[in-house]
Amino acid sequence: MLSSERTVQAMESVVISGVEIPKVAGRGISQIFWLAFLLLAIQATTLPASPVSAQSLPGVPSQTSSETDAQPSLLSGELTAAERRDLLARLSDSEVRQLMVDFLDQNSAAGSDANSAGMISDFETNAHIVRERLAAVLASAPRFPELLSSFADHVAPPGRGGEFFLILAAGFAFIFGAGAAAEFGFRRITEKLRREIDQAAPVTTAGKAGYLLLRVVLDVVAIGVFALVALACFFALYQGHPPVRLLVLTMVSAAVVMRSVSLISRFLLAPQTPSLRCLPFDDDFSQRLHAQFLCLAAFSFLFMGGNLLRPYGMDPNLSSLFHIAVGSTFSLLLIGFIWSDRRDVARLIACQGAPETVGDRLRTIFSQFWHLLAIAYVLAIFIIAMATALIGHDRVTFAGMGSFLIVVAVPLIDYTLRQIISDSVKPDSAGYGYLRIVFRAIRLLLVILAVLVFARLWGIDIFAISAGGLGASAIRAIVEIGFTLLIAYVIWEVAQHAIDRRIKADGGDEIVEREGEGGGKGATRLATLLPLLRKFLFITILVMAVMVILSALGVNVGPLLAGAGVIGIAIGFGAQTLVKDIVSGVFFLVDDAFRIGEYVDIGDVKGTVEAINVRSLVLRHHRGPLHTVPFGEIKYLTNYSRDWVIMKLEFRVTYDTDINKVKKIFKRIGSELLEDEILGSGFLEPLKSQGVKAMEDSAMILRAKFKAKPGEQFMIRKEVYRRVQEAFHENGIEFAHRRVLVDIPESMNENPDMKKRIEEAAAAAMSDDGQVQGA
Repeated sequence: MLSSERTVQAMESVVISGVEIPKVAGRGISQIFWLAFLLLAIQATTLPASPVSAQSLPGVPSQTSSETDAQPSLLSGELTAAERRDLLARLSDSEVRQLMVDFLDQNSAAGSDANSAGMISDFETNAHIVRERLAAVLASAPRFPELLSSFADHVAPPGRGGEFFLILAAGFAFIFGAGAAAEFGFRRITEKLRREIDQAAPVTTAGKAGYLLLRVVLDVVAIGVFALVALACFFALYQGHPPVRLLVLTMVSAAVVMRSVSLISRFLLAPQTPSLRCLPFDDDFSQRLHAQFLCLAAFSFLFMGGNLLRPYGMDPNLSSLFHIAVGSTFSLLLIGFIWSDRRDVARLIACQGAPETVGDRLRTIFSQFWHLLAIAYVLAIFIIAMATALIGHDRVTFAGMGSFLIVVAVPLIDYTLRQIISDSVKPDSAGYGYLRIVFRAIRLLLVILAVLVFARLWGIDIFAISAGGLGASAIRAIVEIGFTLLIAYVIWEVAQHAIDRRIKADGGDEIVEREGEGGGKGATRLATLLPLLRKFLFITILVMAVMVILSALGVNVGPLLAGAGVIGIAIGFGAQTLVKDIVSGVFFLVDDAFRIGEYVDIGDVKGTVEAINVRSLVLRHHRGPLHTVPFGEIKYLTNYSRDWVIMKLEFRVTYDTDINKVKKIFKRIGSELLEDEILGSGFLEPLKSQGVKAMEDSAMILRAKFKAKPGEQFMIRKEVYRRVQEAFHENGIEFAHRRVLVDIPESMNENPDMKKRIEEAAAAAMSDDGQVQGA
């Protein structure tokens, strides 16, 4: 027992579910602990567990043995309100926590064992029920012919026989005839519009879908007119017999269902109007599919009619036997249709031409045995549906067929949307890329919607699961992660397409590699900076998406961001060279010192700018080697690809050359080159003579120059040399060769040894001069 000096102050109580909870002022016990403890205590009273006494709790001081034996249990309900209040007041925080932990462990173990045992027991019970019900249903097969007479007895009013069914048949004929007549009148009114729709020949898929939707609207109104007039005539003749009302409403509903299936089939297949068909089906396949859909839709009368057997009080065994017979016939018919259409569907599934990607190969493989999977699915749904129907659940049939339709509808909708996009926008137009991004987002949403509908068909309410508890956290996390990935994907695709389109518009993809030469024109400044912006956006979107995903998973991203900041500071101090390279690169880009495709010289290395990384510049030498230079190592930079280039050429001619004649030759060659289809566009100023540059011992040096676009000067120089050589030859102008004149006194010629040494020295001098020229 606690010390007597520790008194309880300001004691109050709160009554919840008939139990008083004390509020203790001056103690550190939270009110939430009291509420949680009370709920656990109330639940514990319903469990077959031993009562938990206060003296058995860890941390509670022990009493004398007589007090322990006499002390009543806290959860047994034997204590009065005052005694319970007094006992709870003596418990500390640690004692309350320990009591809750012990109780949760006990409750969790008991609940787990109970759930496992319950699942096994439920399965065994259901299997036993299915066996017994199936045996009873099969035993009632000899009485199956009695089903029709028994059904007639339940439909007919007491004391009325065959004449009633004659009246009922006449009533059905009148009701359906009146509905058909009203529908015929509506179709006559809209006959002109229907004829225009059927004769239309739109080119685009969107136009075809528009005409088909208009026809669907007309058909829906026609079916509505039929149903309203038929029901109005029935209620005008109705005399208050409930079985007849239920029978008529069921048959009218079945007729509407069958007509609706026919309407959907004609919208998708357009069997009689090939010009409006959106799907890639030929006429024979479309008409055959439409007939198969109508045949399957006719079973709606049998399925919905079978649902009347139980409300009419029919024998449950005969009713189940009827459902099994109808379901078996429907399944066998569906399997037969799948088998007969296997080759046509396989051609649609398989890729056209040789498979190139993994997806194409998978489609080709799937097309070879899709019908086996479909048949297995139909058989599985039939078996499960019959078993659950025997137990008393009739939802599996609807869910199975709905799931089958979803699997078929999603690819068809996807194909139609893809055709609408390809027909509406040309691939080379500006909006084509954005439209494809929107289409991809729609495809993702279509898949999500299909999953939600699929879950709903099978009785899985995702929104109800997410209403609370662990399911709420899991569903919320999945939804947040899914939408985060979708938004990040759309933003990245839009940004990437916009950047690529702008780079292409600015000529970023038109950089021509000059053979063996450098100095060609580079990309624009935007074409240089936008790839870096694209990398930055990708990293930013990726980091933000990862942070949102981690937050959705329950991870506190605040410490991660703080840790990243600390790590960044540490890297900044420890990697000063890296920071220097990055900062230098930023200022080089701000100064627009170079661009992608430009030819630059940075001292020891020169070449064409091939890539710009975060901390380095990648240069391709005109002979092939690839150089990677950190920005921080660049002391100076010479750009040979900006604005214009002046090329100066020197020609060595003899002293007797007519300079004016040479000027005319240069002028004529310059005019001819300006008119050249290939080289003319590279000139900024034509070739012109600059006169005599220098007079050397053996030649007169003439100079010519031209101004050209960067990268074009080398091809122009080759052509200038060729044409000048031909023009000089035609006009008798000779190029001057280097000469060495050696004046030998006649006395030296008389000495054979001296003459030989002079000849050798002259030959060596000429050889050295040739090597200098070659260098």
